Amino acid sequence: MISDVNKALVPYASGVAVAVLWLAFAIPMIKKRLTTGKLPPKTSVLLDLPLPIAGPILNLLVYFADIRKNDHKKRLGEVMRIPYVTSTAIVIVSPEGVKTGLTCRHDGKKVLSSHHVETIRAMWGPKALSNLAGSEHTRVKKLLHPAINAKTLAIYVSHLKEASKTWIEHVVDPNLGQPVKVYEPVRRFMMDTTLRLMLGLGKDAPKVANQVAQLLVQVWDSTFAPPFNIPGTNFHRGKRARAALLPIIRVLKKLKAKQESIKDPLDLAKCESMSYTLAFLKECLRVYSPVLNFPRTITTTFEASGYVLPKGYTYLYYPPAVQRHSVEDPDKIIPEKYDDPTCPLNRPYGFTPFAGGEYQCLGERFAEMEICILLRHLVRDFTWTHAAADPRIWYGDGAPLFMRFTDGLPLVFAKA
Repeated sequence: MISDVNKALVPYASGVAVAVLWLAFAIPMIKKRLTTGKLPPKTSVLLDLPLPIAGPILNLLVYFADIRKNDHKKRLGEVMRIPYVTSTAIVIVSPEGVKTGLTCRHDGKKVLSSHHVETIRAMWGPKALSNLAGSEHTRVKKLLHPAINAKTLAIYVSHLKEASKTWIEHVVDPNLGQPVKVYEPVRRFMMDTTLRLMLGLGKDAPKVANQVAQLLVQVWDSTFAPPFNIPGTNFHRGKRARAALLPIIRVLKKLKAKQESIKDPLDLAKCESMSYTLAFLKECLRVYSPVLNFPRTITTTFEASGYVLPKGYTYLYYPPAVQRHSVEDPDKIIPEKYDDPTCPLNRPYGFTPFAGGEYQCLGERFAEMEICILLRHLVRDFTWTHAAADPRIWYGDGAPLFMRFTDGLPLVFAKA
């Protein structure tokens, strides 16, 4: 009889033990939340609940429901809490918020630190520039700067011109009048050209350049994929690509000796004087931002716009959101706005597709020059139309960070 009663009570005792354990974690979390101060509004009532186990699960559900919605400013204002996988992030959608994210400072005080995403560390390595901070970040950036200074860029111009012509001969000319998917060829061209010029892979090593470019595409695609190292996933493919890429990089010094001498380079000043083309490029980056957000970790509690941003939260800054909300007709491409000094985009931290301050992208001028030279040949020699009535754009693999065209961006070219 007694043993039967004991057996009957076991499930109840186990349930009580679990409930007590859960409350032991929940009560301090709830108490801390009640004493934190006024937190920013959140995109869902289910978000950021101070509940063990249940809170992260609800965050994840809200995250997947909210993954395509990146514009809550009209409803919530500039400061808000949004889902960040199983946790919660705080966003300030303003130039000041971008400045805080880039400088890691608010009112002159350091309040943020680098937020190390596991997939970035796994794909690019712990010593990659994106994973460094402080004095080590500054030291490595100074070492890399000679590869993209004005003197070096001037040498690249003629090579970029020839590379653009070659790309057109292989991709555009054979397909005149019929649809050709240009998304992957353009992306491969950008990587291939960078490898040949900046890493010393000359015309004597086309197979190596192509192989490295393919591997880099795989590594890039897996950078923000879910970190599940399972065969068939983007993360697994990226890990394999990284393993295959490292031995190739070690032989680049030997290949550099075979690089052809650069003769009669075009004037860099002419490339940088393409003001309208550069303004058009800026508008494309503003309307169709290739990257949506960047994470930081709040290391010191601070206030912004009347809200408390507590220590320990993830801080996200969204340059594309700032760049959209600061202009009228945000979906229209209007290059002339960059000639207007009163336009918010021309103010500090108003337009930051290549980041800024200490974290300014080293390759900005090279990337602009590369695409301007390619565009010059395409615009001057060809006309083109979309083969698809509505090109499909997709952001990411479970994380809306990188943009791609899911249909390959099919275009139909014709001689001008």
